[in-house]
Amino acid sequence: MKHLCVCILLFLLIGCTVEDEGINVPNVADGEDVVEEVLYDRLEPTNDFQIVNRGLLPEIMPVDFNIVLKYGVRPRNVIDTFEGTISKDMIVDDAIMIPYKFTDLQLEDFYNELQSISIEKYPNIFVSPYKLSRIREFGGQEPYIVYDLTYMVNGEAYKVKWDDKYPGKSLEDKMGDDLRSALNNIIDIVEGLEEFRNLPESESGYL
Repeated sequence: MKHLCVCILLFLLIGCTVEDEGINVPNVADGEDVVEEVLYDRLEPTNDFQIVNRGLLPEIMPVDFNIVLKYGVRPRNVIDTFEGTISKDMIVDDAIMIPYKFTDLQLEDFYNELQSISIEKYPNIFVSPYKLSRIREFGGQEPYIVYDLTYMVNGEAYKVKWDDKYPGKSLEDKMGDDLRSALNNIIDIVEGLEEFRNLPESESGYL
C-alpha cells in the first residue's frame, strides 16, 4: 500500500511539472489525420548531415588554399587546383584531363566565391531544406547535377557534397541557391578558359 501511494504521488508531481512547463499534447479526434510540415533541416542531424561549426574562412586567402570540385551528372568534370588539372566528362568516352597551372588571382576568385556564401556552414553532405509536400508535388529532376567539393584551408581539408535534384523548385532554400551560384561561378571561370574551350565536344548527352 505504501508503494502504491508513492507511485501515485510521483505521477501527480510529474503531471504538474509538464503542465507548468507549458508542454501541450494535441487532442486529435478519432479518424482525423495529423499532417506535420517537415523541413529537412529540422530532421535530427547525424554523421555527415550534421550541422557543422567550422571556423570562418580567414579574410585573406591562406597560402595553402586549394580545391577539388567534381561536378556534373556522374560527376566526371573535375577542377583540381591541388594537382593542377582540369577534366572534362566526355559521357560515352573516358573523361579528358589536361594540365593547367592555376594563377593566384584565379585561386583568389575561387576563395572569394566560397567566402561570400560562408562555405564553412555547409555540412559534408548538404541537403536543401525543401518542404516535403512540395517535393511530392513537383517531383525530382532527372538527370540532376552533383557537386562534390573538397577545399583546404590552413592545413585542414573539408568536404561539401550536394545532389541538386530540385533546382528552381525549392522553398526557403537560400543555402542551396547560394551554393549553386558560387560553384557555378567557379565552373564558369574554368570553362571560359581557352584551354577548356579547345577540348573536343562530347558526342552524346545524358537522358
